[in-house]
Parts: sequence; C-alpha cells; structure tokens
Amino acid sequence: MSIKADVKYNGIVAPGSQLYETQTGTLGYQVMLECGDGPTSFVIWLTQKNRERAQRYFEVLGVEPEQLKDPGYIEYQLGLDIEGRELCFGTKEEEYNGKHSVKVVWIGKRSDPNLSRSAARFFGSTITDGDTNEGLAF
Repeated sequence: MSIKADVKYNGIVAPGSQLYETQTGTLGYQVMLECGDGPTSFVIWLTQKNRERAQRYFEVLGVEPEQLKDPGYIEYQLGLDIEGRELCFGTKEEEYNGKHSVKVVWIGKRSDPNLSRSAARFFGSTITDGDTNEGLAF
C-alpha cells in the first residue's frame, strides 16, 4: 500500500527522524511517519519565515521550546523523544519537474476518538483521555 492524496491519516512517528540540510543550505527536520497505508515523512523547515509554524509542529510532537535551544538535544535525543508519538497528518498530490508524488502537508495532534469527550472539552470540561464519562451530569 502507499499513502494517498487528500487524506487525513492517524499514525505514529517512526524511527529515523533527523536534522538535514538541502543543497541550498536550508535546514529542515525530517519526521518519519508510519500509518496503515505505509511509511512517509514530513519536513519541518527551519527558516525565519517558518519559525512560528516550526515551533507549533514541535509542540505537536511533545517537544518543549526550551529543549530546542540545546544542539545536543536536537542531535542526540530529539528523534528518540518523538519516536512512537501518535499524531494525525494530511496529504496532497504534488508535481515537481513532471513527476507526481504524495506529500504530507501538515501534522497535528491525534483526534480523540471519543466524540462526546471532545465535545465536553469544547465546553470547558477538564476530563483527560483516561477519564470516563462517569460522574458527568448531562
């Protein structure tokens, strides 16, 4: 199987995420992903223009902003800390130099499959994922 375009997937961060540099010198952090349709990846671009978006993506991955100030953490620990994290991601088809491919265009926190719990949070509930609906007055 392979990743399909225009789909929202639930998946996990797979082993092998790492920092890399393009031929033009742009830094990116490649997050390896795995879902039911197979492996893929997502690049968090580390540019001035993309700084706020990059910080939000790392927060989705459970990384505190202070940790990203430590080059040792980025090189040796970041990939291990995010491995196995559950998330969701969206795809789209892209054409480059006449070749078509499916690209991950965003990552986000995995949706809570319990819709009533999500709705209760919307209205201010402080229940957590481990809580049940017991004790809620409806």
